[in-house]
Amino acid sequence: MYYTIILQPTYMKSVYKYLEYHTGYYSNLQDVEFIMLDNRSLCICANWWVDNKNQNNYIELAIECTYFKFVKLFEITSLLQIELLSADALFEKYKSGHTEICCSIDEPGKFYSLSFQLKHNYLWATDNMNDSHKVQMQLETAAEFMEYTKQHLGLPQLNKNNRYRVKH
Repeated sequence: MYYTIILQPTYMKSVYKYLEYHTGYYSNLQDVEFIMLDNRSLCICANWWVDNKNQNNYIELAIECTYFKFVKLFEITSLLQIELLSADALFEKYKSGHTEICCSIDEPGKFYSLSFQLKHNYLWATDNMNDSHKVQMQLETAAEFMEYTKQHLGLPQLNKNNRYRVKH
């Protein structure tokens, strides 16, 4: 379903109604997920990388924000832009410190995660126990983020023969 309605001053209401119509959870044409939270804010996320050998190891780009911040941050002027929002757009907002990169390793009986966010020109990592630390190295690729996550968690390192797939 496509809407090409241009958003007027009531665009916030239009965005809310559009996403609410999709019953609180919605995945657009680019596989970006929109989840309406209880406090009437949004969680927006998209897969950035999935391990070809172990689908339980993956990286998402994510942001939790109000509807107002979403509309302003992504410069939404039509409902069609919601349909076309991509992982690449979320990654661009990561570079400016607005979204997080979330690395997850889901093994039987154990779940590990490490989220990365740029704050004041520094890269910070937060684990699933909410402990944060400054990352002392530059991470740019999905493979580097996953390697760092495994190293931080004390898990076996990925070897150079593993193949990575970046999902856009």
